Amino acid sequence: MATSLGRLRQRAAGLLLALALAACGPVVTSPGPPSGAGAPAPAPVATTPAVTVLAPAASAPPSLVSVALAYTTTNAGTTPMWLAQEAGLFREQGLDTTLVRIPAGTPMLAALQNRDVVVAMAGGPAIVDAVLHGGDQVIVGSLTNYHNQALYSAPAYPTVESLRGQAVGVSRYGASSDVAGREALRRAGLDPGRDVAMLQTGGNPESVAALQTGTVQGIVVSPPLGLEARRLGLNLLIDITSLRLPSPGSTVTTTRPYLRDEPAIVEKVLRAVIAGVHRYETDPEAAFAAIARYTDVQDREVLEDTYAYFKGRFQRDLYPSLEAIAAELESRVADVPAAATARPEAFVDLTIVERLRGSGYADSLHR
Repeated sequence: MATSLGRLRQRAAGLLLALALAACGPVVTSPGPPSGAGAPAPAPVATTPAVTVLAPAASAPPSLVSVALAYTTTNAGTTPMWLAQEAGLFREQGLDTTLVRIPAGTPMLAALQNRDVVVAMAGGPAIVDAVLHGGDQVIVGSLTNYHNQALYSAPAYPTVESLRGQAVGVSRYGASSDVAGREALRRAGLDPGRDVAMLQTGGNPESVAALQTGTVQGIVVSPPLGLEARRLGLNLLIDITSLRLPSPGSTVTTTRPYLRDEPAIVEKVLRAVIAGVHRYETDPEAAFAAIARYTDVQDREVLEDTYAYFKGRFQRDLYPSLEAIAAELESRVADVPAAATARPEAFVDLTIVERLRGSGYADSLHR
């Protein structure tokens, strides 16, 4: 009996030891030498129980915010925004953007109002006019603070005076080409609307087509048409850019409600466009590619001519000019009496551009 009990205790002890070794996990050995190697494999080494350590999950990259943007014209003065899209500068700011063209005037204003797009590159004159009529649009940045256009005529009309009794085409009423063209004609001694008819002809391609068919005898257009206009034998009657007419040209515009709701997104858009100005000035090939894509101009000589025309003309920090808005208001007094008492500050919100200027953001890019 005693012997049987002893055997039972030994078996139990052996079973417990086996269970304990099993719980410690498998024996781990170092990999042996390749087959045929002469060195003997090291003896097995028992390890302590394996412990699974969960590494902290890698932080996922912040998700991009989808934003719909627009521009109004194929004028190459919009190139920094095109570059921001093509070079991924919006994405660097955390934005997944779509960029579409919407005609200036009512279509663009309605798109902003309905938030079909939330920020647009639009001609300042149209925005000033909209606000004068009760709109809630607001300029938050400006690429140019002067008109960048030229007045061309068909070969049979060699002087400004020869346009008396004829028609001049502009993109849309109230757009930059319309405002600049009217002022240039006044300075040349013609009264727009009385001495010269002003007709809406659309963008640069449509305006050239209207000129070639005889619908109009003059057109107010912007680069990249300059070199092409000379090739077509058109007469350059007034280089409006050289007149340095103050104007809120290509503006970054949103609505006051959207700016109030999403100031961080608006700032990201402005940062990307500022970076687009830097890219324009430092990467001509990228600028050529963007201009070619958005204007459908493929001629290398035209692209180089256009690039040279705008280089150094963009406002690096996008700071809008109150003087330019004041000049725009003055030009509207005859048609919109409210312009006489309107203050330029009512058409802009400088909060973001002032903060960016104070931080030296634009300057840091150009060092």
